[in-house]
Amino acid sequence: MTEVKKERAESKSVPNDDKSSAMTRTKPGVGRNRLGFPAQPTFIDFKWMLSAYATIAAFYNAIGNQVRCEKVYV
Repeated sequence: MTEVKKERAESKSVPNDDKSSAMTRTKPGVGRNRLGFPAQPTFIDFKWMLSAYATIAAFYNAIGNQVRCEKVYV
């Protein structure tokens, strides 16, 4: 529960901040699959991955490749 509250506090955006996205912020020394850190992705990680897939699908849609667009979304 405290971890969820900590993630929410870290992901709040600040007006006029060029790094307002929680996905652009990184903690120094924190990495996946290292001793002492969970290997299970967090909600922030899932948001970042879904955003990346949506960007790729939007690119395929923009160039007119509907088949690849739908494959990426699925």
